[in-house]
Order: sequence, then structure tokens, then C-alpha cells
Amino acid sequence: MKTEKQERYQAKGGEYVEPDGWRFGNKLERTDEGPVGEFPGCRFRLTPPCHPEVSLAVNVHVTGLDHWDSSGQWRCRCRIEFVGEDEPSTFSGAWLYHD
Repeated sequence: MKTEKQERYQAKGGEYVEPDGWRFGNKLERTDEGPVGEFPGCRFRLTPPCHPEVSLAVNVHVTGLDHWDSSGQWRCRCRIEFVGEDEPSTFSGAWLYHD
């Protein structure tokens, strides 16, 4: 069983992330172990549910410890880096849901 005094979780492909300010989140997509496509340093893609034609290059950095939420799932706070294309990256807080 997980406890509050554990090491920080590492995000994985297929896990659900819900950025702050988004009505819905989506699963992280990871195509391989290296950088994703033309975005060096990017580990994941995130597709906004309301815009399935868009796939955003993101990195996920866990910032909080795991806790069990009221819906019966493990989740933790994280910071999402939206990797910029020839421009600075932007950041958002989020919830990362996982097993």
C-alpha cells in the first residue's frame, strides 16, 4: 500500500493528466523513449479533448506526493511544460492520475 512518505511519482505514457483551467484532460501519449518528433527534450504528447486535431508537445514534472482522492484514484500535483516551437516554453499546474 502507498503512503504519504514515498518518493515522488514519475509520469508515464497512457496516464491521465488534467491541466488547471481545462474542463477535461486526456491521456499522455509517448511514442518512444527519446524526444518526441521535432521537439527536442519533449517526452509526451497531449491532445486536448475538444481539439483532436491538435497534439501538444509536453513534459510532466511531478511536484507533489501521491494521495487518494474522493473518486477512488491515486493522483498527484504536477507541472506541465508546453514545449515551445522556436519560442519559450509555457507552464501550467495539473493533476496527474495514475495506478
